[in-house]
Amino acid sequence: QKIHCPPVPLILSLYLPVSIIGYAVIGSDVDSNILLNVGMGTAVQIAIGLEIINLIGTYIVSFNPVALAFEEMLNIPNEFGWKRVSLRTGIVVLEVFICLAIPDFSLILNLIGGSATTLCTFVLPPLMYMKLADMKGEWPTWSVPLWERTYLIEIIIVGIVGGICATISAVGAILAKSFDNSCFTNFNG
Repeated sequence: QKIHCPPVPLILSLYLPVSIIGYAVIGSDVDSNILLNVGMGTAVQIAIGLEIINLIGTYIVSFNPVALAFEEMLNIPNEFGWKRVSLRTGIVVLEVFICLAIPDFSLILNLIGGSATTLCTFVLPPLMYMKLADMKGEWPTWSVPLWERTYLIEIIIVGIVGGICATISAVGAILAKSFDNSCFTNFNG
């Protein structure tokens, strides 16, 4: 049995109208934070408040796997103790340091988009799809035709090249621009 992904036209029908309407209304002067382009009316303040509630509610869910991975690498027991508390506190302090050092959040988004997002959307899905198709076991198997395998390898190559270029560009922008406005270098007094 073959695994089916949502067709590209369906995905385009979800994302394309949003980008077209945004470009038609604001044009190419859109800021990296779209909320800054629509003013600070009541609706925007409510949206920001709801986003803060969302971040507070989901922080631990997204933080815990990262902390568990570091705990496993460092052989820290999976129980409450000073090692676990110290590691998790250190990770949070590092996050705060990064936020203070790089106040322009769009630079962080560019770095994540160029590295992790590219990896998770262009590189890993085709690799895993081909790996699953090649695995033998107690599940239905299928074969990937040569033309499809070639297409998937091209996607992987484009993803790797694009991801490397975007990551290098993002790191360069962070090093060149962001530390100028950092709270560590911008003292008023």
